[in-house]
Amino acid sequence: MDAFSQPLYSHLASEPQAILALSRFASSKQQFDLMAIEREEGKKAVSLDFAFNWTNYQSLSPNDTLKVTFARPRNISSITLALFSDVARPGSVDVPSSIELYSSKGLLANLSNTLFIPNDWNTFYFPEVETEFVSVNMFNKLGVFVGVCELEV
Repeated sequence: MDAFSQPLYSHLASEPQAILALSRFASSKQQFDLMAIEREEGKKAVSLDFAFNWTNYQSLSPNDTLKVTFARPRNISSITLALFSDVARPGSVDVPSSIELYSSKGLLANLSNTLFIPNDWNTFYFPEVETEFVSVNMFNKLGVFVGVCELEV
């Protein structure tokens, strides 16, 4: 069996520096299984990479939430989002009008769209907090949806 015919999580679990954390979240009418890969870098850095892009395309809600639950509590002081946009092509996904970042301790940051760069890294800093999850609540701009290519803490 080659690497492409194996389930992605089985292949990644065999890598020595990868620890899997599965999170389930609901968005609109669909429910997805997310796979996050935690890579230890030094003593505390963790990177979460998803196997697909997430959008709230055709959601009737003005905002939707992407939540990632960690395998164990983590100390975090920033969240980096690669925000997807295809409105220039023309598409119907763009950066959010605003974002709320949450941890298991509550609201971390409330951010406006003046800070967001489409199709690039957007890093948001806050005082260090120990948390069991991160939750990214994104609000749509009028007439478009939101999308995330990658989330890193």
